[in-house]
Amino acid sequence: MTLNPKHRSHVITDGRDRAGARAMLKGIGFTDEDLKRPIIGVANTWTETMPCNYHLRRLAVKVKEGIRAAGGTAMEFNTIAISDGVTMGTEGMKASLVSREVIADSIELVGRGQCSRQDERCRPERIRERSLSRSWRVRWPIYSQYHGDGSGIYWSLTSGHSQRPGAVRCGQLVMDILRRAVTPSAILTRQAFENAIAGVAASGGSTNAVLHLLAMAREAGVPLTIDDFDTISKRTPLLADLKPGGRYVAVDLDRAGGVPLLAWSSSRETLRLRGVSSRLPVTSGSITEDPQGSSTARKTQ
Repeated sequence: MTLNPKHRSHVITDGRDRAGARAMLKGIGFTDEDLKRPIIGVANTWTETMPCNYHLRRLAVKVKEGIRAAGGTAMEFNTIAISDGVTMGTEGMKASLVSREVIADSIELVGRGQCSRQDERCRPERIRERSLSRSWRVRWPIYSQYHGDGSGIYWSLTSGHSQRPGAVRCGQLVMDILRRAVTPSAILTRQAFENAIAGVAASGGSTNAVLHLLAMAREAGVPLTIDDFDTISKRTPLLADLKPGGRYVAVDLDRAGGVPLLAWSSSRETLRLRGVSSRLPVTSGSITEDPQGSSTARKTQ
């Protein structure tokens, strides 16, 4: 299915009666050509309150480059973020749960008001969970790029540089899935949740995955229980021995090939990811494809 890329933003920018709106947008530098394109919201949770989100401003710049190169007009906007790590043990830690709804509501409000679709610069798991859940409710085509902090502040502060080429690509993917009308329902399937659980188990993942995947599944109407985590974990080998229980940190995984390598290796092991031969709805790729060429295959054999 194809979709008119301006299926939402034309209401804001097109027609004689929208001249006032166009004038306001031109006042901050948008051109006539910019406003002929679909408006793509880039929700950025950049903040100086924690290292986890500190690099997102730089990544958002690259995402917008990709959006513009692929025929869209990027409009960046902000929302809040609360750090569990910084506030832990204080009265402020109680703000975390409340912040989820504030984050989700703010993104939805801007998206409903001004954007064709959204690309989210969402770092903490709780932000990702709520923002994706809200996108399901309004049936947006959506792409969310997650920036995991792995283990330790070092990874959080240095991860931005290595992710910049990928951020440009994410901006381009935004336009691609918008034109193909890829919505959350095409991605958040039972198969996808099983693969996510397996991926977490293969990397020695934390209980955060249980909390947030269950919440996302419930929002999406996908049957998933806590017992499913036990069943999938039992059949999953540990492929990335990460801290706090293992020997390595996330930057080590990144240097070895990152999550794409982990997913590809998982498909070759006894992990038995579901539907590994199918094409992924966002990239049209398959997790069975070697992400780094034959050299990766040689290293993992």
